[in-house]
Amino acid sequence: MGRMSEGDQAAAFEMYVELGDAVRGSVARIARNLNAAHLTREDLDALALDVCMALLPISTSWTADGGALPWVWAHRRVAAIVSAYVGQYASPFDEERGDSPTDIHAGDLEDLPDEVALARIARREPLVGLLLDALTSVTSDRDLRVVLVFAVQQAQGDPSPSHTVARAVGLEPDNVRQIVSRTRRRLHGLVEADERYGALGALPFLGLRDAA
Repeated sequence: MGRMSEGDQAAAFEMYVELGDAVRGSVARIARNLNAAHLTREDLDALALDVCMALLPISTSWTADGGALPWVWAHRRVAAIVSAYVGQYASPFDEERGDSPTDIHAGDLEDLPDEVALARIARREPLVGLLLDALTSVTSDRDLRVVLVFAVQQAQGDPSPSHTVARAVGLEPDNVRQIVSRTRRRLHGLVEADERYGALGALPFLGLRDAA
């Protein structure tokens, strides 16, 4: 990761060659949570390489002192990569049974990590996938979790979501408010600067009330 933080792309390939089995293992676990157990060895190889390459732009933020392996530390980004890859395998709409391709039951998401639950929804809801992609491009994994938990608390009618989130993640309420505000500004900037994200402009997520 030290070499990768200096922009050495060859280091990413070396990680894939030397530590590919461990990366594939993490990818496979996420894929199973996304009901994508059908992935082949070739699929896992391709995803492992994608993950190693995706670590390049964020390698300067990783520190060995944290104890987590790089692809575990960047779990949310890895989950987003796997979700995007397996999205093409989503179950087709069955007109005879009347199944809805966007029907997601609460039980399907129960006890899943936040990033995996969101990635599973993203497979069926393109707009959620677009939002997840935008979030992972403008904020850190820690801040992503803060923003997601804040949004959930606010949607559930929490009168003071910043205090609730602060207790859950070990921050001060002011820190939570700053993270939410900063992420919203970055998202708005991304929507205005990149037409690919234009559809996100109408989301309530971007129109959150001021953090309480």
